[in-house]
Amino acid sequence: MDAKGRKHIISLEVVWWLITAVITFGVLFPIWQKVPDYPFWLTNSIFIVVFITYARLIFFTNYSFLGENKVLKFIFIAISVPVIFLLIHHLNKFQTFLDEQGPVAIVGNMSIEDEASIMGYIHKEMLFFATASIITAILLPFKMVVSIWKTYNKDRF
Repeated sequence: MDAKGRKHIISLEVVWWLITAVITFGVLFPIWQKVPDYPFWLTNSIFIVVFITYARLIFFTNYSFLGENKVLKFIFIAISVPVIFLLIHHLNKFQTFLDEQGPVAIVGNMSIEDEASIMGYIHKEMLFFATASIITAILLPFKMVVSIWKTYNKDRF
């Protein structure tokens, strides 16, 4: 890849990370407004970032830093199992916290309507991004194997 291609890839990466930051902020902003002591900031942010980043890498591998880098593709394949288990562990930790402590431990003392509204939002978005990040973490290594295979065999077909 020439210097112009590298600059293009770096520009795309920066844009994608900015998009990821904006989406993460947009999703977490309503929680920040209503629940400043939310105990799952980091976990929730990780779910969102992993989902967006892995989905992007699945669909746009050739337009990312992984495009022609076999070593990084192998690294993503190697770390996929620990990442999947870590994501599942944190989803389970969230569910267990809700089951044992209840929503009051998260939202504090609010009116019933506000509590139901914000807890519904938190629960739905956390489950969505947790499940989506786990699914993309499962799919990414398969995409990396196909990408490596295509790179290795591009001259044969």
